[in-house]
Amino acid sequence: MSDSTNTKITSFDNLPLFMSVEETASVLGICRTNAYDFVRCGTIRSVRMGKRFLIPKDALKELAESAFAEPQMVK
Repeated sequence: MSDSTNTKITSFDNLPLFMSVEETASVLGICRTNAYDFVRCGTIRSVRMGKRFLIPKDALKELAESAFAEPQMVK
């Protein structure tokens, strides 16, 4: 997803193995700030590589599964 503004994700299978926080925000349809907040508090699992956070695509699947498993408010 080198150019996420022109790439439309239509399937989980089309996601790259790891995504930046910005790419993850785009996929989820949330702002970059919220995506960083979710990463920092552990709502979205990530891997730290130097100064960058990378989100494995499986973390998005886990997020979706947990959202449907038990209704809860995200702060």
